[in-house]
Amino acid sequence: MRYTDKLTVGELMLKDVITAKESDNVQQVYVRMLEGRFRHMPVVKAGRLVGIVSDRDLRNALVIFHDGEGKKEIVGNRQLNVAKIMTREPLVADSGDSVKTAVRLMVKHKVGCLPVCDDDGRLLGLITETDMLRLLEELLTVKKK
Repeated sequence: MRYTDKLTVGELMLKDVITAKESDNVQQVYVRMLEGRFRHMPVVKAGRLVGIVSDRDLRNALVIFHDGEGKKEIVGNRQLNVAKIMTREPLVADSGDSVKTAVRLMVKHKVGCLPVCDDDGRLLGLITETDMLRLLEELLTVKKK
C-alpha cells in the first residue's frame, strides 16, 4: 500500500476483528488474545462498540506466573466480567479519517489502537500501532529496481 496524505483509516484498518461481550470473563478474553497474538479487543453489544479491553487491563486484573517450563499459570478472579475492567467510551476513528489524523490521536492520547466506528457506533474495524509500524516500514523500504 502506498502512502499519500489521502490514505484513510478505512483503507488500513483490520476489518475482521475478534470482539468480546461485556459478560465474557477475563480469563476467556485473555486466552483469546494470547491465541490470536493481539493486545486489544473491542467489546461490543448488538454490533455497537461499548468499550475496549487491553492486555494491560487483563494483566492488572489477573496475576500471571511463569513456571520454569515456560507455562503460564493464571490466578486471580478469573470469572470477573470484562465489563468491570474495560475502558468505556474509548477514543474512536472514522473510516474516512486520514491515517495522519489517526496517528496524531494515538500519540496525543497515548493509545495503542483506535476502534473504527460508523455514525451509529457500529464497529467497522480496528487500527493499531502495529498497522502504523507496517506502513512506516513500507515507507522506509527502498525498493530495488
